Amino acid sequence: MLIESGQFFKKLCEYDEEGCLMSGSTLGEDTFTESQSKPEDLAGLVPGHAYSIIRCIEVQGNQLMNIRNPWGKFEWGGDWSDTCDLWTKEIIDEVKPIFDETDGSFWMCFEDFIKFFRSVCVCRVENWNEIRIRGKFLRI
Repeated sequence: MLIESGQFFKKLCEYDEEGCLMSGSTLGEDTFTESQSKPEDLAGLVPGHAYSIIRCIEVQGNQLMNIRNPWGKFEWGGDWSDTCDLWTKEIIDEVKPIFDETDGSFWMCFEDFIKFFRSVCVCRVENWNEIRIRGKFLRI
């Protein structure tokens, strides 16, 4: 299945509104699980690691995603992170983010998400049937 990135974000927002469970996996190989050292090369993301996708929202032209590391630590440090100055009062009032650098939850824009993540899993519980749609991110 080939979906243009703008349509893919809208689809993720639809899944979010439906209450689907979503996760994303980062590129690379996880070498941090055993060492518990902080990754620096991916702006705080752990390579080869799965993250929960908590929320997708478009606000003032920004496609934002709330993501959580299940370890509860090692947060994204790029644009839209907890301490980023892109958060205006108006956007904060609309999104109502919780900024806590120690909870593993962070925000990032969809553009950065597709740069650093290699896959997305969506789980829709519907009459206890499993539904799968296979696809992949194409790096052009």
